[in-house]
Amino acid sequence: MIHPLANIAGKVKCGEHCRIDAFVTITGEVEIGERTHIATGVSIFGVYGVKIGSCCSLSPGAKIFTATDDPRESLLANPQLQEKYYRTGSVVVGDFSVIAANAVVLPGVNIGESSYLGANSLLKDDLPSGEVWGGTPAHFLFVRAKLDKERMR
Repeated sequence: MIHPLANIAGKVKCGEHCRIDAFVTITGEVEIGERTHIATGVSIFGVYGVKIGSCCSLSPGAKIFTATDDPRESLLANPQLQEKYYRTGSVVVGDFSVIAANAVVLPGVNIGESSYLGANSLLKDDLPSGEVWGGTPAHFLFVRAKLDKERMR
């Protein structure tokens, strides 16, 4: 189910029972698994590709970026800088993972299966499966309890 006030542009594929709330912005190439919830105010900028697994949750205000600036575009954040560093890369979110409210995921990051990124965190490194990370920059907090995946489906 996609809310009529969601702003979706580009190639977006959604699995069964996927829910996208109002005021969500999705651009670029994004693949969303089944039974995944994208809450209000989430922004996904997927020009370099985003793959979100099944049974995931992106809480209100979460953001996923696949580029800090796209050097192929003429509209850059600060075109006066000649030697600017660009970070680009696809983002993968594993099944049963959660990106909490207002968390930011930077380009080229992989979030493992059954992982949790805490609220207001900034993730710039890969988050291994089954771990809980939080903070700015995000760092390891503890190992998440194992989920019974068959019961969750």
